[in-house]
Amino acid sequence: MAIQTMEKNSVFKYFETLKSKFFKIVILNSIFFTAITIIIISIMGLSSFVHDVLKTQNNVFDILVCLPVILLGPITSAIIKVLRDFVRGEPGFFAEDLKKAFKDNFRQSIVIALLQYIFVWAIYIASVFYWNMSGTLGTIGLGVTIFVAVAFVFASYYFYMMTVTLKITVREIIKNSFIFTMLCFLKNILLTIILAIWLGFIAWFTFMVIASHNAFLYGLAIILYMTLVFGIAFYTIAYFTFPSVKKYVLDPYYEEHPEESSKGIGQKSANDDGKVNEDLPEFVYHNGKMVARSALENEKVFSDENIEE
Repeated sequence: MAIQTMEKNSVFKYFETLKSKFFKIVILNSIFFTAITIIIISIMGLSSFVHDVLKTQNNVFDILVCLPVILLGPITSAIIKVLRDFVRGEPGFFAEDLKKAFKDNFRQSIVIALLQYIFVWAIYIASVFYWNMSGTLGTIGLGVTIFVAVAFVFASYYFYMMTVTLKITVREIIKNSFIFTMLCFLKNILLTIILAIWLGFIAWFTFMVIASHNAFLYGLAIILYMTLVFGIAFYTIAYFTFPSVKKYVLDPYYEEHPEESSKGIGQKSANDDGKVNEDLPEFVYHNGKMVARSALENEKVFSDENIEE
């Protein structure tokens, strides 16, 4: 009964947050749509230059030509950070938070996007290789490739949430994300089903629009891509992944280190001479990340009105 109530509350909160933040999610979608459109145009231009001007048909050049897609990494991080705050119900400054998240997570996001890019190509090459291989070895190889691809998809749900939530290295982000593939296996399956239904509907609608040759439907499809397709997908990922990161990473850490949480700020201690001092932790939990207290003080946000009760 408690589980059913929890599930109903989760579904209700999902749509309630979606409704209250709908306009901002549309803006985030538009930002991503604009970025991916510019990148696709750039890739088409580079491809045309390589094939038509340089007269090169090497597969290595095809891989390099598509490399600008990794620039979506920092944009994805910024979007996930803002959506995570929506899920948490945390107030903020939309444009400023988006800009700051893009800047603060740029390097790690680029590296993660590059690793994703390399991995996707490796999966594609392995799939083609084993598909064309006859016999038991080909079947086993293809099965292993599919298994690894699924695990990679599950881990990818957590890559950028980890990036914007925790002060850890890229190696730790990748490792922890793959741990979450099994730790939240059923939730990952449910998330994948929801995304498959949503993106499957979009794919079906796109196919129908192309087949119809109807100008009105073309316009409707473009509007859909500009406003909802990516935003809904990213919001759903953020809604599913942040509670898991909080439950298995943030909460246990701060239970063991309460002095590093905002609740530990301002604890009193007495010196030998009886003078009371305020013990301030070196690291605190601010906007979902473990950050140095000195950095917050420099930004003038470490004040009484900003301390969480």
